[in-house]
Amino acid sequence: MKTWGVMQFELAYQLRRYTTWVYMLALLGLAFWMSVGFVDDARRGGIYFNAPIIIGSVTIIASLMDLLVSAAIAADAATRDAQTRMAPLLYTAPQTRFAYLVGRFGAAFVLNSMCLVAVPVALWVATHVLGLERALIGPFEPMAYLGPFVVIALPNAFISTALLFVAAVLSRRPVVSYLVAVLLFLLVLFSREFVADIMGYWTLGKHLDPTGFTALSALWRAWTPLQKNTQLIALEGAMLTNRLLWLGVGLLALAVAHLRFRFAHHSVGGRRARVAGTTPALGTAPAAEQPWSVPVALPRVPRAFGRAAQLRQVGRVALHSFRAIAGNKSWLVFPAVFVLMQLMGPELLEGELGTPSLPVTGRLAAMSGHFAIGVFVVGLVTVYAGELVWRERDAGLGAITDATPVPVWVLFVGKLLGLWLMLLALQAVIMLSGIALQAQQDYFTFELGLYLQILFGLHLANYLLFAAVALAGHALVQAKYVGHLLVFLFYLCTVFAADLGLEHQLLVFGSDLGWRYTDMNGFGSALGAWGWYKLYWAGWALLIGLAGLVAWPHGQAPPPLRARLQQAAQRGRRLPWVLPALGVGLVLGAGGYIFYHTYVQQAYVSGAAQTAQRATYERRYGRFRNAPQPVLLATKLRVELYPERQAADVQGSYQLRNSTSRAIDSVHVVFHPEVAPGKVQFGQPAKLALSDDELGYRIYVLRTALQPGDTLRMHFRQALAPRGFAARGASSVVVANGTCLEESWLPSVGYQPAHELSNAGVRRQHGLASRPATRALEDSAARHDVRGREHIALETVVGTTPEQTAVAPGALLRTWQAGGRRYFHYRTDAPIRNGYAVFSARYALKETRWRNVQIQVLHHPGHTQNLGRLLRSVEASLAYCTKQFGPYPHQQLRLIEVPSAASGLRLTSFPGTIRYTEGFAFVNPQRDDRDLDLPFAVMAHEVAHQWWGNQVVPAMVEGGPVLSESLAWYSAMGVVEGTLGAEHLGRLLRMMRREYISPRPEADVPLLRETDHFGVYRKGPFAMYALREYLGPAPVNAALQRLFKQYRGGQAPLPTSLHLYRELQTATPDSLRYLLHDLFAQNTFWELAAERVEAKPLTGGKWQVSIGVRARKLSVSQTGTEKQLPMHDVVEIGAYAPAPGDLRGEQLYLGKHRIQAGRQTITITVPRKPAQAGIDPRHLLIDGNLDDNLRALAPGK
Repeated sequence: MKTWGVMQFELAYQLRRYTTWVYMLALLGLAFWMSVGFVDDARRGGIYFNAPIIIGSVTIIASLMDLLVSAAIAADAATRDAQTRMAPLLYTAPQTRFAYLVGRFGAAFVLNSMCLVAVPVALWVATHVLGLERALIGPFEPMAYLGPFVVIALPNAFISTALLFVAAVLSRRPVVSYLVAVLLFLLVLFSREFVADIMGYWTLGKHLDPTGFTALSALWRAWTPLQKNTQLIALEGAMLTNRLLWLGVGLLALAVAHLRFRFAHHSVGGRRARVAGTTPALGTAPAAEQPWSVPVALPRVPRAFGRAAQLRQVGRVALHSFRAIAGNKSWLVFPAVFVLMQLMGPELLEGELGTPSLPVTGRLAAMSGHFAIGVFVVGLVTVYAGELVWRERDAGLGAITDATPVPVWVLFVGKLLGLWLMLLALQAVIMLSGIALQAQQDYFTFELGLYLQILFGLHLANYLLFAAVALAGHALVQAKYVGHLLVFLFYLCTVFAADLGLEHQLLVFGSDLGWRYTDMNGFGSALGAWGWYKLYWAGWALLIGLAGLVAWPHGQAPPPLRARLQQAAQRGRRLPWVLPALGVGLVLGAGGYIFYHTYVQQAYVSGAAQTAQRATYERRYGRFRNAPQPVLLATKLRVELYPERQAADVQGSYQLRNSTSRAIDSVHVVFHPEVAPGKVQFGQPAKLALSDDELGYRIYVLRTALQPGDTLRMHFRQALAPRGFAARGASSVVVANGTCLEESWLPSVGYQPAHELSNAGVRRQHGLASRPATRALEDSAARHDVRGREHIALETVVGTTPEQTAVAPGALLRTWQAGGRRYFHYRTDAPIRNGYAVFSARYALKETRWRNVQIQVLHHPGHTQNLGRLLRSVEASLAYCTKQFGPYPHQQLRLIEVPSAASGLRLTSFPGTIRYTEGFAFVNPQRDDRDLDLPFAVMAHEVAHQWWGNQVVPAMVEGGPVLSESLAWYSAMGVVEGTLGAEHLGRLLRMMRREYISPRPEADVPLLRETDHFGVYRKGPFAMYALREYLGPAPVNAALQRLFKQYRGGQAPLPTSLHLYRELQTATPDSLRYLLHDLFAQNTFWELAAERVEAKPLTGGKWQVSIGVRARKLSVSQTGTEKQLPMHDVVEIGAYAPAPGDLRGEQLYLGKHRIQAGRQTITITVPRKPAQAGIDPRHLLIDGNLDDNLRALAPGK
């Protein structure tokens, strides 16, 4: 038979099967559903819903989901002959290997491609039926739909079909195809999440990903909204090389299959082959030795069919099922994958900024619940549940099994237990690999009890519930491959339920309120609610399992639907009534208890309702945005903390002053959205004119208007107490050990713009006028708006449990005990910004002094890893910032640890207080191969906020964060250089420039208007450092000192980035004003590259070095428009001596030269022969490519 004939027959056969159309409909529905999930992305990102980037994203995600469909189609095409026992007949037919394999594969590829046609169709339909606002729909562009299909869908269909077809045809087992599909899915996640995002190797990740998902993610990050709306997904750059690479892999796999495939019976391997080899065939032994010539004494077997025998049968079925899974060699790959993932510890355990962390048990165990691992386990359960349900029928033993005296429930429960044993084995492998990783990192505090709690309790419970549903689902669906698809789609529905509008955990199978484990606070109060939710879902799992039990397949071939229903009804009548009663009881009992604690004891509000409330808040009260209101002068608080019940009672008073030029007749009081409004009184009679407790807004009319300059007392009482289950997780404010109560939980005075919706697309959806996310840099009124950032005097009395230490801003005046509680009295010695927190925990104390400043670290008793370097950093930072900018205003500076499950360097600087999460205590810089003390640098940054952000408070306008975050990092650079040395600062700067190599858009606003993370945390500090290196430290620091002296009080009018710019202008000579403009007033980039380096010896041992360089300067607008700029810039030229490996050798030359645009040659003289030289070797100027600035000396030159 010719190739086309085989392909034609296969296509006709598959298209007659209803399963093929089920696959198409499933992908159609899935693509439509996924497109709905991108509506919010379009609104928030300011792009069209039908933009090419969104169409490409949905296409690539659908390709990932298509792996299951591809596995089903490819496995059937490759193994159907072997599975139906037709192989001996077909293998003797007059056909070639090429025709057979290519015909079958070609048909599978065509079918897979036909299924993926559903994706652009679903997207086009979604654009027209979702009822989206007109501003969200762009013009119809056919190539926007066709491009992703040709560039993404078709190549992915070929790649997946080829690899899965080859896996199945060589193993002759369909399950291998599914397992390879799971591995491909994991490879995609590994490439995107680990290689690209965590390790930062985006180029490698783009090529390692077989679907192009990582390459498209890079485009998401690098393109501007205009580019996302207009640029097509094209075969160019990384996408082109990725497609070529993996198409080649697919073709190579097919070639291997062609070489290895034989028209021969599949041989038995392993132990059974050896047994078969030792057994003589019938008729080959002498007659006396033939089996029938020997009398056989049949044993008398007791016929016991009671409950005890059935329980023994359950155990035997369970063990047999587990052996069927574990005995499959392909299954052994997956523990190896887990071990590999756990042993990649140095990367997986990195915190923020790539700093190694200690492999503490809590973090390692929690890491095993990562989405990628969850998908992997679910994939295993889905595949093996189908294999167990279909095992007897696939072997042709369905009718024989049904004739045995074994009840159906024995088979169902036994196979379920076999699945559970597999899950237990997987968790054991994870635990052992985690322990191995800890030992590898020389960390021997294994905490086996915690491993057991998390892995075999919290994580395993979810897997067990899903296994019951998966087994029942396969029993209900009379087609194994369709069962695989539907079970996995069920899982996806639970993961992405929010996109379907299902948010409450009572509606999403297996969900709960979540949990977190911290060293300081353990599991907190989360486990109680978690247990109730698992009871509730156990009830549902029992009911679904009973449905699968009564629908358990009977016979070799599936009977008609009517016969199945009759059989299910008969089995249902024989079920013990206690089982469905127990399931219903758990659902109603636990569900009712949860409902009471989430809907009755507290009002549950969905995410959509919260967004609507914020829109309502603005519509109702936005007219009061500019209403004159008094500002805060002083605050007195009495805070009673009850950590054991997560409650707090706050009594306080505000001293308010009318700082406006007109009388104020009413005071607007706004409460935190998650706190019930409490009692409010004033120092003079006032009438409650408006009370909106739903939105937390009240207006009090004063009997006597508050005149300009007059003050007013406001007294309030605020209670924070959990009522029932918080539907979004346990409160993290007041906890058993590690309370952190911020001032934002207390009442605020005046309309609060922070409660408004800020995203333009979401505002448009709710009928609100568009407005910029941040007020304009030139908005002079914003400079006089100090709401929430006033400088105040604060006095606090805090009561807590006897074993805990409470901390508030200011000096500790006294402490005492009364009524079985411990009290602390604090008062600030200088005004502080109105941003503070109250803490309470079982703290240990480490302290020192710098001049008259008491430095204290209040930490968890076991967390002493980095205390020394923290204190050293604080002392050095206080000394540097005081000398360079101005005095520190307080007599104490406290570092306070709080619980957090997050890893890395997470700190917050309050006036006189720096909060750090316990992940900071686990940072392990000793294992940092970059030889970088990052905790020292990050702490220096936070201490610098005591000057920039707490004393100098920027106006809330464009560029405001430059005055806080950029100047704080610039200050930290000076501390690092002064304490750890210039070389250490160089290593820090190289680490900070790591973001250059990750995809990001060059289109942006100038630094003077910057507000995003990269701009203020990286570009801003780099600009300040570059200016310092060009001007010298003294002029730049003198400019900052003048800025600090003028605006240190935090009083209106507040400074903006323009005030910083003017001070820097004063310090900059005319010859370098262009540089100041390029760095701050224009979004400027340089393209600087060394193209050749040649050297020749001179007399006296010196060398003349000629460096061919290429230079270009351009500006990029906010929309992405590039403009080439004339260039006559001062740029550094450097040359370096040889050094081992990739290290940069001793600096032989570093000087500044005038560089023009284009190619030119720079000639310098150095004391000895260099190894490399180049332009801007320290990367002072913003250059998108950091790898071409230096070039090695040409061989022979």
